[in-house]
Amino acid sequence: MTNIFHPTDFSEASNVAFRHAMRMTLVTRGSLEILHVAPKGKAIGWSEYPHVRETLHKWGLLHEGFTIEDLTRKTGIKVRKSRAEGSNVVEATSQHIARHPVDMMVLSTEGRSGLAEIISPSVSTALAAAISRPTLFFREGVKGFVSPDGRLEGVNILIAVDDDPDPQLPFDYLPELSRLVGAQIRKVVSLHCGSALRNRPVAPASMDMTVFEHIDSDGDAVDTINAKAAEMQADIIIVTTAGPSSIRETLLGSTTRNIIRSAPCAVLSLPAPSYDAQPAV
Repeated sequence: MTNIFHPTDFSEASNVAFRHAMRMTLVTRGSLEILHVAPKGKAIGWSEYPHVRETLHKWGLLHEGFTIEDLTRKTGIKVRKSRAEGSNVVEATSQHIARHPVDMMVLSTEGRSGLAEIISPSVSTALAAAISRPTLFFREGVKGFVSPDGRLEGVNILIAVDDDPDPQLPFDYLPELSRLVGAQIRKVVSLHCGSALRNRPVAPASMDMTVFEHIDSDGDAVDTINAKAAEMQADIIIVTTAGPSSIRETLLGSTTRNIIRSAPCAVLSLPAPSYDAQPAV
């Protein structure tokens, strides 16, 4: 079963993220957990959470007045709303996730930059670094690729690649991404900024109907990636992170972090696998 995790702060951007998490859960017939972390002593009612049943009724999937039992029986999915208390959202959420499996995290981000980011670092990027799972970010103002009525016909993908992490990793993930969003990936552009790649990524054999293109550029990575995403009307930018340290950088921040807080579309942060050195035998 695919486990989708959606931390919510009840903002409009979070509602957009919820819509996408809900669709992923439906198309994979998986489970969705919606978590809100509140300061100790602050009462949060369940009615403040995203409205699962109203959303599915609006999408024409369930009749009005259906029960939670109807939800699982008719759609095959499981939804759980959870709450946690704590002054540190990242710590409280990480502790919660440690007890529950997560395949994909879908969340919103404020897109702070400059001094605001230094003074009050983004909770969403810190959380993604802490749990090291594929994470789909929706910056404030980004509408996303799933319409309010739940429809999605296809997606365009822009992949930011470099020699390290392995540029093949996001390409290998594309079939899984197509399964998660429940739609064909229509076009994939890989974009590299800097000296020539030593190894060009290879498109998965299972995606021979998708249009692939590779571009090399000498421009600033963040500006070039965002401009290309806008030009090709990308629905998702995929960035691969080498590990927790790459997304926790302070001051100017990492390329990944800068893309997340300024991209014109959703950003999928894909953590590269880490390997412990084995003793020689």
